Amino acid sequence: MRLFGLFLSMALALSLTAMGQAKPQTEGENSLPKGGMQINAGFGLSGNGIPVYGGMDFGVHQDMTAGFEVGYRSFSDNYWRYNSFSITGTFNYHFNRLIGLPSNFDVYAGANIGYVNWNHHWEGPAGTDEWHKSHSSGIGLGLQIGGRYFFNQNWGVNVELNGGNQLSSGRVGVTYRL
Repeated sequence: MRLFGLFLSMALALSLTAMGQAKPQTEGENSLPKGGMQINAGFGLSGNGIPVYGGMDFGVHQDMTAGFEVGYRSFSDNYWRYNSFSITGTFNYHFNRLIGLPSNFDVYAGANIGYVNWNHHWEGPAGTDEWHKSHSSGIGLGLQIGGRYFFNQNWGVNVELNGGNQLSSGRVGVTYRL
């Protein structure tokens, strides 16, 4: 929990620093218009390793995006090694126009559907049996809420909280608009 508090404090400090350097922009525009694309990458919080993710969003309507993400995390504890891989499809509604935010801000909420595969591997001391087990989540559903702040036309930072029947996490990263 202390790590989560540190994460939120760092995200808030970064956001406030960025806002102080912002120049006024047009209100009520979407950060990603219909036909636009952006790349997202970053890291998250987890009790089992630090997840890394990358993905892409596509503007499908002036207030909506659809996209995909892939994620990976690895964690070792004594003689155990854990790995997981995920692939997720996302759909988000962007509230910028609805609430009149400047175009360098992007606030969104949405749903996701995805698949997670993970494995556990026992690597005990010499003379013990090795053990390997792989698992799959099946299809998982979830919700997310997040925001972005763009420093210029292309680069921004993002923060997101998500939860569902397979994964729940917080994360922070960068966004690059194409």
